[in-house]
Formats: sequence, C-alpha cells, structure tokens
Amino acid sequence: MKTKTIIILLLLGIGILHAQDVRDVYSPFVGFNQYNGPGAAIGGATVAAGMVIPAFTQNPGNLGLHRYRIVQAWQNDSEFQSGSLNLPQSKFGGIQAIFPFPVYQGSLVAGFDFSLQSEYALTYEEPELSLRQEGGLYQLRSGLATEFAKNLFLGADVKFLFGKNEMNQKYVASGYNGEFYLNPSYRGVTASMGLVQRILPILNWGISVELPTSLRVEEDFRDSYFINDTTLRIDKDNYEYKITKPAVFHFGAALFLNYIDLFYEAEYTNWKNLKLSSDFIDIDGLPWDPKVNTDIETTLIKGLTHHIGVALHPPVLPLHLYGGYQLIPYPEPGMLADDKRESYHFGASYVIQRQISLAYQYQRYFWEYEGLDENWTQQSLNVILHF
Repeated sequence: MKTKTIIILLLLGIGILHAQDVRDVYSPFVGFNQYNGPGAAIGGATVAAGMVIPAFTQNPGNLGLHRYRIVQAWQNDSEFQSGSLNLPQSKFGGIQAIFPFPVYQGSLVAGFDFSLQSEYALTYEEPELSLRQEGGLYQLRSGLATEFAKNLFLGADVKFLFGKNEMNQKYVASGYNGEFYLNPSYRGVTASMGLVQRILPILNWGISVELPTSLRVEEDFRDSYFINDTTLRIDKDNYEYKITKPAVFHFGAALFLNYIDLFYEAEYTNWKNLKLSSDFIDIDGLPWDPKVNTDIETTLIKGLTHHIGVALHPPVLPLHLYGGYQLIPYPEPGMLADDKRESYHFGASYVIQRQISLAYQYQRYFWEYEGLDENWTQQSLNVILHF
C-alpha cells in the first residue's frame, strides 16, 4: 500500500506532487531524539528534574537550581531499522554550558546550547520503489533562570532552529522510471518559559510552555526520469512556505529519595492548531493553504505524551544509573498501529575525576507500520566538566 500510494502520486504530475499536504506540515516536528544529553536517559521526563539532570531541559526554570558550572559535549550514533533494512547515522550531538552567577540572594543562572534537536531517518525498498531519507534539525539556544522567591525558580529561553531533511527515491512503474530528490531546509525560532517549585526537600513540581514555533521551509526538488528508452527529462523547482507549530505544554513532578529519584512529565500538543502559510495555487487558481489547514483541523489530534523516568544512586560508588519510558501519540490517526510510538531509555554516568564525568545514553523508539515492525535506536557518549 505504501509503494502504491507513492507511485500514484508520482504519476499525477509535478504540480500535484509538490503541493504541500498535512504530512509535509507536521513532519519536521516528529523526528527522533527531541531530548538531548542526560535528559534522554530518563525518557525526557525533565520538567521538574532540577539539577539532577546536568543539562538543558524542556523547562528553562530548571537552570535556576544549578549551583555549579557545567560544560559538556556528546556524540550520537543512531540506526533506523525497517524489517531487514537499516540506515545508520553518526552526528555530533551537541555542546552546552551552564553558568551560575554570584548574587546576593537566591540564584541567577545562564545556559547556552548548540545541539541536535531531532533526527530524521527512513529507508525501505520494494520492487517498484526504494527510498532513503536522512537529516536533522539543530537548535541554538540560550536561557536564563532565577530564584524568583524562596524555592520558586523561573526561567526562559529562546531557540533558533535550522536543518535539512534530505530524501532520495528511485521508482519504476508501468515503464515510468526515474529518480526523485527532495531537500527541504528549515529555519525557525521559538521560545519557552517555565517554573519549578521545590515543595519539599524531596519533591519538585514544574510546568513550562514552548511558545508557537515559526519554521520557514525552502524546498528544492529534482525529478529525473526517462520518457522513453533514450530521452531523460529533468524537472526542477523550488518552493517556500511557512509552518507554525502550536504551543506545547509540559507539566509534572519529581521525587528525590536517598538512592532513587522518580520523574513524571505529561506533554500536551493540540496538533489541530498547526498552520501552513503558502503561496501555492491549485489547478483552479485558488490558494492551497486554506485547504491544507482545514484538513489539519479535521485530521490531526490533540496529543498527550507521557514520560516516566527513574534515577538510581548506589551508595559509595560515584555512579548514577537512569531509565525511562515514553508513550507518544502520533499526530495523524491511522498512520501507525495503535496510533502511537513508544520508547525505552537507559543510561549511566560515572565520575572519573573530581571535575570530570562520563555519561552514556541509549534510547530505542519502536512502532508498527502496515504490519512491519520498525525502530530507531541511538547511543550517545557525553564528556561532562563540572566545576
């Protein structure tokens, strides 16, 4: 069914093929690894994690709890699998720094981050079609947090986004064979605000909101195919359009005990408020984006993602162990079995010297698509300086 659908689209012609649709609009936001560094090891359940996770989190208010300077960098190695096919990728994961400033009372902490926010990966091969898709969305982020009142920490950050999502597919259908290349590039901006409150020495709660994300897409494509045995035709064009992702709300809590910490976070996104702004005109001379936006409102869901995490701190050893789980509803019903993706996470960090730690994270996303089990795994290695 997947192959047939794509082949039919190809045969409909260039104009229809490159008109944006619902999937074009949400696809930049459903990549893998939205949580980088140590936060990935607890399944992204970081909204109230405080300083237990020595990194930027989805809640900038957590910065305010850090008392030590932290500089870290990490490398990512990942692999997408679909049946017997696989697509490995290796990317620089990121570098970030957290700097507390000396203040008379409370805290004032700044953070800076350059990292891979999302990775794109897809591959499959059938008699009529082969496809390979890879890329990533990076973020350049700066944040600031303060202890607004006793045990109440407020923070904000701003993120500049950029990246590419390269797709190459070869197809053969009814004598129509060729190669299609699509390479959308992304540039955007968003900001977040959040608070964390230490209710008890062993209990935090937190809430944050990521404001609507504005993402500009420049889409270059090339379609080359043989119209007969000797004549090759090449069609090229470029489109620009804008996507606005709705606000994302995070809320949850964290419980800190002697040797174990527990984390929970809920993440709410109303995908029905996703918007496309495009100059594309349909074959009747009418604007295309009102049609797509109507389809978005009637097709996509209001999604609630659940994040659960745990951290273990064995006595005596300078070792920390982490685990996590995510239940992620897919924005478009009917695309995946049970309309969801799930993921398992684990990690460890070890203090090798007084000011140097090594950390390892592993995460595995898995789902079922048209009866086929697919998954994406990633391993990351961090070097962390804390002083």
